[in-house]
Formats: sequence, structure tokens, C-alpha cells
Amino acid sequence: MILNEKLFSYYNDFGFGTKTGIPISGEHQGILNPIKKWSKRTPISLSFGYEISCTLLQLVSAWSLFTNN
Repeated sequence: MILNEKLFSYYNDFGFGTKTGIPISGEHQGILNPIKKWSKRTPISLSFGYEISCTLLQLVSAWSLFTNN
């Protein structure tokens, strides 16, 4: 369960499941289920990109954290 909380906080810190704050019409917040809805397989599924939905803008924002140190 501790791993689940850390994993959720990492995904949340990267901005998945929330809007970016950039004023673009029609921006979707994506899907990141709360820990209460996670199954035993969710942490494994998340590592493959399943059980999560994000916009291209969220993905670029998360990737820029790695490229900009």
C-alpha cells in the first residue's frame, strides 16, 4: 500500500489527472483514478500505460521535466 501512495503521488506530481492551467479551450484533465479505486493489478498496469489517460500537452509537460533536469 505504501508503494501505491508513492506511485500515485508521482503521477499526480507529473500533472496526470489534472489540467495544465494553460488557457486552451476544450482541455481535458485526463484520467488518474484515486487509490481507493485501484485493484491489486493497477501498479503493474500503470507501468505499461494502462489505467491512465492523458492529453498530449500533459505528456509533453511530464517529458520536459526529464529533458530540462
